[in-house]
Amino acid sequence: MGSRYFFPRAVEDFMLTEIQQIFLKICLSPAPGRGFDLWRHRENNRERLRERAKLHARLPASREKAKAWCKNNPGKVKEIKSRCRKNREAYNQDQYRKRVYGISPERFQEMLSSQGGRCAICKKNPATDIDHCHATGRIRGILCDTCNRGLGFFKDCPEYLRSAAEYVT
Repeated sequence: MGSRYFFPRAVEDFMLTEIQQIFLKICLSPAPGRGFDLWRHRENNRERLRERAKLHARLPASREKAKAWCKNNPGKVKEIKSRCRKNREAYNQDQYRKRVYGISPERFQEMLSSQGGRCAICKKNPATDIDHCHATGRIRGILCDTCNRGLGFFKDCPEYLRSAAEYVT
């Protein structure tokens, strides 16, 4: 009974009265053809459960070893974290575009390459944001952040944009 992962083989291993033992046997034994016999499971998987207990016993030592390695190799830790963060951010962006706009990463790259990687309006800045019609949901193109915000401030209204163009000229 040294490990917390092992349980007694039988109800008799508990310090119980005879009536309590009979009650537990009745409650813990499954009905014929159904249920899960916990005692039989533990008896049949005793070796596997022992191996699992040994593994859990080694975890604190391996954690200490990992902490020591991290402390001795801060440059490598920073590099690994940076690489993981970049991969996670790219994955999250792809998932966001798929969920919100219904556009796959391949389709996004195709649209981006057809625009030469630049904004569809100013043709100067790198395109990062998907522009879409709020009424229909149709994707119009990929814009830089500045142009996308500008369209948003003009509420995607062509009259406002024409008026602004006349004002500027």
